[in-house]
Amino acid sequence: MSVGIEAIDKDHEKILSIISRIIEAIDNNHARSIIEDLFDDLERFTSSHFKREEDLMQATNYAGFEQHKKGHQAFIAQLPQFKEQLFNNNSDKSAEEISQRLYDWVINHVVGSDLDFAQASCNPQSQAAQKSRPSLFARTSSWFSYRIKLSMRVFFIAVLPIAGMLMLSFIILKDNYLQYKNMQLLSESIHTAAQVNSLTHSLQVERGLSMGFVSSNYQQFSRELAERRKTTDIEIQALLSQLNYQANLPGGQTRWLNFIQKTKGDISRLKKYRSELEYPSIEDLDQMFSSYTQQIGRLLSGANDLVHLEMDSQYTNDITTIDTILNLKEMMGQERALGTILLGEDIPNSHSSQEMLILLGRQLDALRVFNYSATDQQKKICAALCNESSLNAAATELFTELMSLHNSSQARQQWFMTMTAKMDSFKLIADQIINELGIKTNRKLTDLRLKYHSILAILSSIILLNILLFFFLNHSIITPIRRITHALMQIALGQKTLQIYSRFADDEIGSMYSAYEMLRRKLVQADLSKNVINFQRKSLRTRKQESDHYKELASKDTLTGAINRREFNKVIEQEILYAQQGDHALSIMSLDIDHFKNVNDTYGHGVGDVALINFYTICCENVRASDAVARIGGEEFVILMPGMDVKQAAILAERVRKAVEEKEIVIDDQVITLTVSIGVAQWSPNQFNKTDEFLAFADKALYESKNRGRNCVVVKS
Repeated sequence: MSVGIEAIDKDHEKILSIISRIIEAIDNNHARSIIEDLFDDLERFTSSHFKREEDLMQATNYAGFEQHKKGHQAFIAQLPQFKEQLFNNNSDKSAEEISQRLYDWVINHVVGSDLDFAQASCNPQSQAAQKSRPSLFARTSSWFSYRIKLSMRVFFIAVLPIAGMLMLSFIILKDNYLQYKNMQLLSESIHTAAQVNSLTHSLQVERGLSMGFVSSNYQQFSRELAERRKTTDIEIQALLSQLNYQANLPGGQTRWLNFIQKTKGDISRLKKYRSELEYPSIEDLDQMFSSYTQQIGRLLSGANDLVHLEMDSQYTNDITTIDTILNLKEMMGQERALGTILLGEDIPNSHSSQEMLILLGRQLDALRVFNYSATDQQKKICAALCNESSLNAAATELFTELMSLHNSSQARQQWFMTMTAKMDSFKLIADQIINELGIKTNRKLTDLRLKYHSILAILSSIILLNILLFFFLNHSIITPIRRITHALMQIALGQKTLQIYSRFADDEIGSMYSAYEMLRRKLVQADLSKNVINFQRKSLRTRKQESDHYKELASKDTLTGAINRREFNKVIEQEILYAQQGDHALSIMSLDIDHFKNVNDTYGHGVGDVALINFYTICCENVRASDAVARIGGEEFVILMPGMDVKQAAILAERVRKAVEEKEIVIDDQVITLTVSIGVAQWSPNQFNKTDEFLAFADKALYESKNRGRNCVVVKS
């Protein structure tokens, strides 16, 4: 029963040794003085042991010091009670009870309180572990084991993956949300691009008609111009409504909102300019052309802003393609206006011709951008209109052919109609690409919404599964441990019949259950063994008592209870041996009841037996407890007196004689008195060689007493 502290373990061994000696002395019926000395040794040593323990506990600031100290004081106070109970009761049951209580105290003291103290503060293994400085992982694990309950650790195991999943899902959902908002903005920008395309196309037509109307000296295009201006007004109002709607949408990007405000400003300036433009003069043609072109360019520049929205490259290329088509259409509109002016002049203006060449160069650059950004499908849609060589060649050939005509009015009309048809084709191409982009954007929005809801559904399922996993994990770990803990507590309280019927896997918890069940069965086996041993001990004790009883019957006179002759011979041999070895005095009385035959003859043998019993009782009452009274014949008795010389024996013999003489024995209303003749002698190794000589010498004294008239004491020396 080691607690791991060398000094305390040695004390425990010493205490166990003393208690074992006490129990051995009790079992062997040793003298009271020996047992008292052993109890005194136990009290002195346990007091010094308790003092060492208490000093060590105070030095280590042990939390259970006061409770431990009270236990020490209680045991010291019980020792005198044990001793008093043992000597006062003087029974086997009392001795067995005290032995058991001493052993129980040792077990409770060592296994209970001292082990708690050693584990709390003085375990040398823990000190060695501290000196060895474990790894960071081991220290962290120990900290978690000491600070955080198992249920919380299971909770962390279940929650941490959920937390990581939530963070990852948040990032994915945020990215999905941003994509979705950009797609929404792109979808709205597509509607805006379609409106801008319609408005710019109407302005381009209006610009061409205005240029033709003025250059024809207000003769041509009057009706067409008036109708177109109405159409343009409708397109302006439609674009403003679209911009107002988009400005109120939540979550719009700053760049997009700035574009809306800028476009509204451009439309306001456009409306103001058109309201002031009623009947311009021929000198205002360049200014009118420049103003229209500037207003259209401002509207088309918004397409460039759409490219800067945060979106995939495929959508950026689509926006660039649309922007290129719109710019190509605008260049054709400018080309149409400049051509109309050049065809109306007798001598072509070099400035207008130079601008025409610049427009052709810009168209080539725009076509290169288109071929770079457009998809194969978009290139097929544009077909020959977007071919660099055919586009410029056809325009140059047509313009040269028209320049050769003498009728300038017819030439302007044909040029205007041809270029308008091309512009209409480009508008249709732009509308088709815008429509396809809108379909693609709506499909992407649908996919993003589906992805968003799918992520939410998956995330919710994972969270739900993790929560269920936590509860299952908690129940599968904590509940079995609680059951095993409860079962162990029941064992600690003495209840060893509690079985755990749950089934466990072949893991650590299963091993704990197996260890518990093995412990329970071993304890049950120990209890059974203890019961068997107790039964055997009880049976042995009973047989021993029976044997002792039979021995006592064999060694005692059946009538009086005095020692019989055979047992007396053993006792006197042993006492003579002790007297010789220890130089102690040893005396003997030989007694014979006077005229006992008359009692039998007068009153009968039954009364005689009662008289013998009373005579034996008188002898026992007047001698010492260490003296041996034996019946060696019918009315003959012997009293052996160890440690007493002949003078002391003579005094004792006289006391016995007198007590017998004074005693009145009442039997059936009859009073009987007895007298006794006594011979006294003392053992002397120089005088006697054998026991028989010693007994014969005492008998001579007895015979002399009878010869002197009986009822007297004769001492022989």
